[in-house]
Formats: sequence, structure tokens, C-alpha cells
Amino acid sequence: MLPIIEQSKDIAAPGIYRMSAEDYHRDPCVEPSLSCSFAKTLIDFSPEHAFLTHPKLNPAAVSVEKDEFDFGSAAHSLFLEGVDRMAVLDFDSYRTNDSKAARTAARMAGKHPVLIGKAPGLRTMVTLARTAFERCADFGYAFDEGLPELCIIWKDRAGVWCRARPDWLSLDSVAMLDYKTTTDA
Repeated sequence: MLPIIEQSKDIAAPGIYRMSAEDYHRDPCVEPSLSCSFAKTLIDFSPEHAFLTHPKLNPAAVSVEKDEFDFGSAAHSLFLEGVDRMAVLDFDSYRTNDSKAARTAARMAGKHPVLIGKAPGLRTMVTLARTAFERCADFGYAFDEGLPELCIIWKDRAGVWCRARPDWLSLDSVAMLDYKTTTDA
């Protein structure tokens, strides 16, 4: 595996970098770069949609916050990093002003707000996923010999900056795992 570089902006050289999700999504490259999300928007919608959502092409772009993103991010942190970044909120929904204020405060504190009724299910889901991956003959070793949430930056043959953030990268760079949460499996 290439050495891991601690840098989060103005990246001008291909490599494997450690940085926050926020820095990655702000596009750390010296020029606008192509990510999976950007490519999907470009293909599924239009170049104009892609332009409007890219942080380097449109500095006024605003990231979307959704409750399901908070749930998925909380699951990611717990499953991949072993870190509980949940802010379990003692509400049954986000209908009241108090619940909305608590959600906003949790996000501003760098936490992932999760309603109290959803937290036990999230923890169970993470435990089951971890057990399933560890039992997998092809990838179980990767959790003992790998790292979460690294950013891979490269230039393609045409000179276009590209970036990816696999959820888990084995130290031998053979396995890249992508963990998804869903409500409709």
C-alpha cells in the first residue's frame, strides 16, 4: 500500500490521503475533480445539475442534509471505525421545534442525530453486518488488515483529477468495501 498522507486541501499529487468526510466532499484537489457522486449527477441528470452541485465549480453549492444520511453516517462510524458518533435524541419524530433544534445542535457538534426509537435497530444492524463480513472467506481478513474512509486521489489518462473514498481499504489494496444502509432491502 502507498503511504497515507495527512492532507485535506490543495492536493496536487496522486496518493492515498486521510481526511474528514467534509473535506473530501468539499473537493480537496487543486482543480475540480470527478467523484462517483458527481459522475452520477452528470449521467442521471445533466451537466447543469452537476455544475450546480460541485463545490469547486459552484462555490455557492449547498450540501443536502437528510435524516437518512444521519442514520447512514452513524452506522458507518460505528461499523467501520468503531466510534459511536450518534446523538440519540429523545424524540419520536422531528415534528416539534425542540426536536428540530436538537437535531441541528447535534449536527453542529459533529454528531449524527438519531431518534431514540431507531438507535437500537442501528446498533443491531451494525453488529449483524460486522459478523457477516467477518465470516466472509473472501473479505473477513480485511477488517484486521485495513483502514476505513481513506481518500484515493489520481489523474486519469486525459489529466482529469479523480477521487474516491472507499469505506474500507485493505492494507494490501486488494479489497475495497462499500457499506450501504437502506430502508428497502
